[in-house]
Amino acid sequence: MKNYKWTRLLVPFLLLLFYLATTSCKYQLLVREEVKSPATRIAYIVTHPKETYQKAQSAFNEMKVHWISKRKVKLVIPMVAGKIPDGSKVENKFLGINGPFVFVASENIKVYHKPSKKAVNLLDLPMSSRVRPIYIEKHEKVLFGEPWKWAFVQSETGQKNVGWVNLYGLSFTNDYLPVEEWYYENLSFCRDDYCANYKFNENAWFLNKWAAEGSGIKLAGKSRGRLYRHLNLLWAKKRQSDEWIDVFVINSNDDIFPEIKFKDITITYE
Repeated sequence: MKNYKWTRLLVPFLLLLFYLATTSCKYQLLVREEVKSPATRIAYIVTHPKETYQKAQSAFNEMKVHWISKRKVKLVIPMVAGKIPDGSKVENKFLGINGPFVFVASENIKVYHKPSKKAVNLLDLPMSSRVRPIYIEKHEKVLFGEPWKWAFVQSETGQKNVGWVNLYGLSFTNDYLPVEEWYYENLSFCRDDYCANYKFNENAWFLNKWAAEGSGIKLAGKSRGRLYRHLNLLWAKKRQSDEWIDVFVINSNDDIFPEIKFKDITITYE
């Protein structure tokens, strides 16, 4: 009886492999490019079962991603008292030139079309992306094996609805703690018409000499503050806050990178 059961499962799988191996399906990933004829493809499947399984699984995943991307899913937008929330009840946001926002703290946080375990993954947002949370569900749950609270986010400017994410993958101002030890003395960069030159002490307190230019007007000044950290994000928190928010990404080797919005700029530090 057991052998019969396994046979019923094995035969369709072998037929699927035979089909994928002998057709010119665009998702055909079973064999190397140099293995072209049906006979050699079948021989490859028989002699390389482990590689065949891995490539068949890869082919299925690619078809699945393609299928999902072609599905027409309607983004579910939260409504409170018949209106889209403006985010005013969401606390501890950064306030920049384009309005309130927070950072993505997790690596490639998943965005879904509705607050449900069965929701479609629309896209992934890279770490340090700026988004504007406008609504947070009250109740926490466990989804995908981790603590979860749904939050709806828009683009940084609030002009585009993005989707639903896990609140705990976002980085709010109250998530950051002071950096106790710091090894770099200088950090400088320029982005757009704004340039900053930070000088640090060993406790991560800084003096920032900055300059900005726009509409024919040149400005320059100094600001003082301290580095704060949340996971792999560094925030140069100023004593007197302004609309220039300087946040950096730091990796396990203490290499420093710009946030994803300014990924093309160069940061120098020593």
